[in-house]
Parts: sequence; structure tokens; C-alpha cells
Amino acid sequence: MNPELRPALKGLCSAFRRPGAAPVVRGCPCCTTPAEFEHLASKPLQHLSSEELERYAFKAITTVGHVEAFRYFLPRIIELAAEDAFPVDREVVFGKIRHGRWHEWPIYEREAIERFAEAVASTFATTVYDPYELDEWVCALGQFADDLPQLLTPLLAQTSPAKTNLRNLIDHNSEAAWSPELANPFWDNDNPNRDHFVRWLRQPEVRIAAG
Repeated sequence: MNPELRPALKGLCSAFRRPGAAPVVRGCPCCTTPAEFEHLASKPLQHLSSEELERYAFKAITTVGHVEAFRYFLPRIIELAAEDAFPVDREVVFGKIRHGRWHEWPIYEREAIERFAEAVASTFATTVYDPYELDEWVCALGQFADDLPQLLTPLLAQTSPAKTNLRNLIDHNSEAAWSPELANPFWDNDNPNRDHFVRWLRQPEVRIAAG
């Protein structure tokens, strides 16, 4: 994990900390068993492994559990996603935040999520990413961010990592220069950030910043 993300992750853990026992998770009876997720309450949250949380993270809110339970497990899920230790795609993980209507959550939770998103984006100016991982992070943030272009400002910082990342991101999504097609299949047509990102990639100042 990029060490620059640790303070924001610590903030997430503090903001989402819950007193008492872990919530009992139940899934849709047609596709899960009553005892399938009992293990999630068997140990402290920070001790749950990626294997133990994988199925829950993939199905959370849509077919398993409810928003309150998801908010309990979210800091650990995000931590595992940031460590790249999770079999579940980052885009799926962060898409759950939007499905959970995060704008209705307490302000301290919303602010912690926003600070984490900003922390991830800030690393785009300091760390050279593999093009696929960079595109994955951009799409993951775009699953819930209110203003994705603003969040991507660190890519215009003119540092050496920022210029390399920006060039790679543009090249990776080269078809978007003349069509609305993006490389990442997790961009849904009903996600407004999809079009915002395409327009951002086409902006002259973005192309100039890439050198």
C-alpha cells in the first residue's frame, strides 16, 4: 500500500467505528444460506482477511445485508482494496458507496470518504502507476465522487510522476479522443462521471500538461 494513504485510512477507521458487536449479515434467501456470512462477526474487523470479506464485498447492499452493515465493514474493505489484496475489483468496491447513498450518511463519514479519495488522487502526482492500475483507481473514484475532474487536478501538477501518469491515462483511453469509449468496462452509461471524464481527457490544458 502507498504509505501516503495511511492517514486517510486511519481517519476512515475512526469515522466509521461502531461500539458493540459486529452486525449480523443476512443475504437474499434465494442465493445465500442463513449461515453463510456468520464468520464476519467471529473476529475483530481489522482481523478479517480478504478471503473472508470477498463474497460479502461483492454482494453487499445489492443482494446481501443492508447499508448499516456495509458502513461497519467499509473501512476494512477499503483498506484491503488499497493494499491491492482484494480479489474484488476496486470499481465494484467503491461503486457500493454510491449504491449505499453515501450523501445521506453522517457528515463525519462523508468527510472521511472524501479525504480518502483526495489522498488517493494526490498520489497521482507523487507515484508512477502502472497504466492499468491508474485507470482502475480513476474509475473507482469516479463511481462515487461528486466532481471527478476536480479530484484529478494532481495529474496536472507537472511533477515527473504526474506527467507520466497523465500520458499513460490518455494513451490508455485513446479512443475517447474521438468517441465516448473508455477502456474500463466498469464505466456505466448512467454514471455522470463517465461523460465528465471523457470531456476532461479532451481538454486542451490536459493534453498540454501531459507534454
